[in-house]
Amino acid sequence: MTDLLEALRKHYPRPEEAQALLNRLTDDPATPRVLYAPRRTGKTDFVKEDLMPAARKAFFPIYADLWFARSEPVQALLYALEKALDGLTRPRSRSGKIARTPVKGLSVLGSGITLGDEPADAELPSAPGLRIAELLERLHARAEKPLLLIIDEFQTLHDATAGLDTAAALRACLQAMRGRLFCVMTGSSRDKMSLMFDSIKASMHGFAKIEAFPMLGGGYVHALADAYSQLAGVRLDEEVLLDAFRELDSRPKDLQELIRRLAAARSTDIAGALGGLREELDQSEDLQVLWVAMKEIDRAVLKFVAHHPGAGLTSRQALRYYAHELGVDALSASSVANAVDRLRQDAWLMEVSNNRYRFETERQRRFVAARLE
Repeated sequence: MTDLLEALRKHYPRPEEAQALLNRLTDDPATPRVLYAPRRTGKTDFVKEDLMPAARKAFFPIYADLWFARSEPVQALLYALEKALDGLTRPRSRSGKIARTPVKGLSVLGSGITLGDEPADAELPSAPGLRIAELLERLHARAEKPLLLIIDEFQTLHDATAGLDTAAALRACLQAMRGRLFCVMTGSSRDKMSLMFDSIKASMHGFAKIEAFPMLGGGYVHALADAYSQLAGVRLDEEVLLDAFRELDSRPKDLQELIRRLAAARSTDIAGALGGLREELDQSEDLQVLWVAMKEIDRAVLKFVAHHPGAGLTSRQALRYYAHELGVDALSASSVANAVDRLRQDAWLMEVSNNRYRFETERQRRFVAARLE
């Protein structure tokens, strides 16, 4: 079982996708790229294990995880930049130290060297935007190659104190350092990303291109099925396994858990194992707690989306449905619009076309569908 677990957790490399992304960046250096996909679908593994190694040939990559300190994402970005600069500032060898420090004296015949203190940089500005700009300039000077700044979960800046100001400062840096600074951002809230990049008043409006993250698919499922076959001695049906992966919202760790359960039970019954895992996952994510805490109208909107997928949320049919659910004679379209805004902010709904929405995850859709009367 240990060997199987190690095989399942092994990183699935995607060098072609990483190189294609780098090519798009270099072909259009004025346009940062934003990779969107729901959380836990492999974005972080991709940028850290595939994109960064591929980038080191031509760039100095810097990774900033804003989800790590999502209550203070501005500080998380500053920490990543300062840590990267610290790594470049400290010489790794005595010859490197000699190159950066003044010589105070030589011993007889020059056989020994006495080093002085390393030259000190000017103090960094305290204002976050200015500090980011100065850090990036110093990083580029030390790295002596273009920078690739990778910002994970960029949308956390949207609701943070000084977050939008920081985004504006970052845009200014990218413009000022064009050709020297490149940027890839990831995001797990399509609507918050849209507010930051698509809204006319947004500081990043029209500045970056939002792309769908290349989700893991048949190749990844085949690799895991191979690992299972080699270690368990039986072959899983890959088409059924791929369908199960999609039902698990394409989350790699959930698929790994599904296969682990099959191995523990010495079974190939994917459907049976999937049913039990889905039930546990639905409970573990506290969807019921979130459901109870919602406003009644928010629950009514979600029920309508589950019952009438693809329908407009402010149509006459929809307004009658909400009124019936709430036990009132009528409901205004503005009340519904406010509910939809809340549900988008809380990552329950995402817009697919004008006034038409779907659930962010299959798990949410299943949860709400189970509560339809």
